[in-house]
Amino acid sequence: GFGSKFQIAVAKAVKVFRSSGSFDFTGHLGRYSNNSGCLALLGPSKFRRSGWGCLFEEPQTRWKTRRLLRPSHPAWLRSARRCITALTLQALLWRPSRPLRARFSELAHQAGLDTSKTLLAVHIRRGDKVTNPSNRYHPAESYVAEVLAVGRQHCSKALPCQLFVASDDGSALDEVQAALFAMAPSLEVEVIGLRSSETQHRSAVGVELANFMGADIHALEMAAEIMFDIEIISRAKVVVGTLASQVTRLGCGLGAAWGTLDSAVALDVELLQDQIQLHSQWGIR
Repeated sequence: GFGSKFQIAVAKAVKVFRSSGSFDFTGHLGRYSNNSGCLALLGPSKFRRSGWGCLFEEPQTRWKTRRLLRPSHPAWLRSARRCITALTLQALLWRPSRPLRARFSELAHQAGLDTSKTLLAVHIRRGDKVTNPSNRYHPAESYVAEVLAVGRQHCSKALPCQLFVASDDGSALDEVQAALFAMAPSLEVEVIGLRSSETQHRSAVGVELANFMGADIHALEMAAEIMFDIEIISRAKVVVGTLASQVTRLGCGLGAAWGTLDSAVALDVELLQDQIQLHSQWGIR
């Protein structure tokens, strides 16, 4: 999936930077950048070398640790010692491209995001996860119960909240709204999210998203929607999701690096050791 491919690139870069080397961002992030949409955006020459620039601000041809340091970054991120940790390097490399940032603005408007309000988030991953016997199905009530347990303190009439629902299931938004109203009808929380997205349309059949993403022009839109979910999750004070979801893991990692995340809850926390063992083979800890 997209999150793992991004984290593998980060893990490789960290290993090289720790030895004072340099890392070349070449190749593609799977079908998320190897598609006709990225080809049209980058042109044949850039596309052949790398799809990184389709989704992210293109780094220097070969990045060294000192090139990651910018005056605009917080002082703690500009520390050469800290910037070569996976968490901070991941946050530094998460710089969506200009076309994607413009698309993010459109998606934020569609979702109803209000940046003046405290943000909570849930990520409800279904699709192929529902049909995979190793993953449990978690109803909307389970997500809402954890949000209320951890996030209620952040919301009041004086401090209104928004609850962002990121999901590949088009019904998840309505399910969360119904559960929240039933469990806490007086709580000042507005439920927001995307409806009828490309990702929801294609994942509704319950199979891997990547199976739909050959040279399809829709692959770029799906990548934009997935990255948008990660971006918004990274801005939330409280996140409830699952360890099985790369979107949850990456969004929380970015939020922890930026200092926006207060609390994260995994409904499948029993999978933690399995996840650590699985990702260790790719250098992800």
